[in-house]
Amino acid sequence: MCVLDPIRKAWGAPIIVNSGYRSEELNKAVGGAKYSYHMLGMAADIRPQNGLVYKLYYLVVHLFHTGQLGLTECYIDRKRGYIHIAYDIEGFNTWPFISN
Repeated sequence: MCVLDPIRKAWGAPIIVNSGYRSEELNKAVGGAKYSYHMLGMAADIRPQNGLVYKLYYLVVHLFHTGQLGLTECYIDRKRGYIHIAYDIEGFNTWPFISN
């Protein structure tokens, strides 16, 4: 995904990808959305190696709002402790938010 390396570079430390591309079967098994960007290879669930997920989220939001990063979806899954990001080559317009 063309957005992961700029995030890692700006973060300055390793980022763990919890989930990237998913087959339809895997997506269904993990309870993913029916038309998930994961099944198109355009989404990732990430977290920082050091566990500071909110700091990484705020960095991603900053990169987005300053035009340094294009995203279609961006939110924190607080229960699972990761940031979901998606990038659609058809265009991107999102408002980052935090989910439960």
